[in-house]
Amino acid sequence: TQAIHIILRLEKEQRLATEEERIILGAYQGFGGLKCVLNRTEQPEDIRYWAKSEQELFKPTCALKQLIYREAPDALIAKRYWESIKASVLTSFYTDTRIVSAIATALAETGVEFHSCLDPSSGIGAFADTFAPYARRVDALEKDLLTARIAQALHPLGESKVTVRQAPFESLGELAEADRYDLITSNIPFGDFMVYDRTYSKGKDSIKREATRTIHNYFFIKGLDSLREGGVLAFITSQGLLDSPYNEIFRRYLMEQSRLISAIRLPSGMFSEHAGTEVGSDLIVLQKQTGKGITPGEEERFVRTAAVPSGDGFSIAFSHNSLLEGSWEEVRSHTIATERTMGTNPYGKAAWVYQFDGDMDEMADSLRIQLAQDVAQHFDRKLYNTGVATTEEERQAEAEKKLLALGVTVGSPQKEAQKKDKERDDAFKLMPKAIEKSLPQLYSTENELLGDRTAYARYFFPAGAYTAYLLEYDPKERIGFGAVTMGYGWELGNISLDEMEEVQIKGLRIERDLYFSPTKLHQIEELEELVQGHFTKEALQVEENPTEELDKGQRALPNEEIAPEGVPALTLFRQYEAPERRPDMEAPREMNGQTVYFDDDHHPIMQASHEQEELLFAPEEYTLWTQEVERVSAELKANTPKHSTSSQKAHTETKAQTPRRRKQPARDTIQGASLFDFTDEAGQGQVVPTTEYREVFDTSPRPFLSAPDSHLRDGSIV
Repeated sequence: TQAIHIILRLEKEQRLATEEERIILGAYQGFGGLKCVLNRTEQPEDIRYWAKSEQELFKPTCALKQLIYREAPDALIAKRYWESIKASVLTSFYTDTRIVSAIATALAETGVEFHSCLDPSSGIGAFADTFAPYARRVDALEKDLLTARIAQALHPLGESKVTVRQAPFESLGELAEADRYDLITSNIPFGDFMVYDRTYSKGKDSIKREATRTIHNYFFIKGLDSLREGGVLAFITSQGLLDSPYNEIFRRYLMEQSRLISAIRLPSGMFSEHAGTEVGSDLIVLQKQTGKGITPGEEERFVRTAAVPSGDGFSIAFSHNSLLEGSWEEVRSHTIATERTMGTNPYGKAAWVYQFDGDMDEMADSLRIQLAQDVAQHFDRKLYNTGVATTEEERQAEAEKKLLALGVTVGSPQKEAQKKDKERDDAFKLMPKAIEKSLPQLYSTENELLGDRTAYARYFFPAGAYTAYLLEYDPKERIGFGAVTMGYGWELGNISLDEMEEVQIKGLRIERDLYFSPTKLHQIEELEELVQGHFTKEALQVEENPTEELDKGQRALPNEEIAPEGVPALTLFRQYEAPERRPDMEAPREMNGQTVYFDDDHHPIMQASHEQEELLFAPEEYTLWTQEVERVSAELKANTPKHSTSSQKAHTETKAQTPRRRKQPARDTIQGASLFDFTDEAGQGQVVPTTEYREVFDTSPRPFLSAPDSHLRDGSIV
């Protein structure tokens, strides 16, 4: 009554509330659950229409009504105040600030900054005041006229971050993306009250049309629409949203359009001290992610309900959410209660009754701890900051990073190496971590000669002439410096990896050369025109090795290129090379009266005499060839006339006696000399050359006797 009297006086006097008045206004608890204000109070005789349990409230209620009509500026405003009090009976249930503070502290542990916050059912501003230190701007909407006036008196315009408007949530139209909120939080009204939101009621979306039939479902759907992508919604609501099978379509919609951060069942009667209600409540925290679909696990269980059988085993006592199905140990992660027992709800129906053994401070502390754990596990920081959800690989890397900060090593070196190899083998991964770590900073090598600078990566476009070599890199801006060509010469300039990743023509993209390793520019053949000899020439160092004396049994081999291992090498000079004795591999043996050594392949090396003449051919072939030559020579000698020999001797003697050269008469006889006569006739004179006759083929032009055009067509070229 005091708070109402102060508000009426402030409105009449058109002034701000004093500090003492604000303290009184801050203690206002509303009329939630006080049905006595709905009874008739026009005449003193109206008490007979009141229930006996409420008749003691008849006089205070009449006094309150008279105060409003007496202190209000006019009768119309007084009537509006009284009607707003009656309308708030079923919806105005205020929240203990210790519970709100626990929620705000847990959400603040994410480390993100909330630029804008909305409380769509603010009351006198418990949520708005608590979240104001964590947000730049807080908007508060309150439908009830009297409560809104008290909230405005507590938060004068311009004195704080909180702006209070007397308006229902449905008055908030469709917001542009830039005007949507980062955080929407409140203790929302509940019940089967229809909401008139023309956008929803007349819209084509059947889910939104159906949501206007129940106010708590409407607040969740409207809240998601008023959030930006990645924003957070935290509502305290009745147990009806989670437990009612009718609400499954709304739970499914919420899980398809947002991430489940937390769903905590609060103890029964948690708000009885401030709100005067024993209705069970839940805290539900969501993060908006449009069109993501339902994730297997807790989100699937959030959608479903489970039936609890009655004692007879044949009928269903009640239904509750699948998150609360199972043993107490399985359920404890979704409630802060210390125990649950089978009982009845405020409407007399069978239900689980959740009890907490402790005072409000302990209850708030338990809520803060449980919510902080859920937020740390499920909140997507990247989704909040960018509107793009974190991938599973990024989430795993973030988890490993947090564990490493605690000194916990995750995975094995082999797995880490496999992960790096996978990144390195991805041609579309233009900047793997391994290459990024080795690259020098931008402009750090500009004082070096161009040819001495190192290219650490090569990029190319499969269907074009684009090629680039990366020399330096700035990881923050993702800009590098290198040599680039489009097929018409090389140029030095900046390279943007972001722009390279955006290139996509007919499904083809710029790729990284997986087989390229860091190379000096002067060693890259296609960059010779760009380098133009600007690199440090290394002086050639010639090592003078002393000439090694070769063994007599060994023969110097020509320079040869060693074949790769496993590739058979077929060479001619190795066929007749002198085998190398390897007594270190196999000891020599005595065979047939001589010492036999072995080579690398354990083949025997027969000891040969040093006086034996080295032969061009193998011994067997050489023997056969010698015998054949001797046979032919013998046949030629046998067919030669005897006088030829005597004449030759006379000629030799005459030549020896007469030093002057004398012309010998020509002989008709043709002498057939032996191939080896020079060995048997040493000391004889020159052999007379044998006259040979060769048939010469006449290649001089001949006349063409046939018709020249008989085999040609018109226009032929000859």
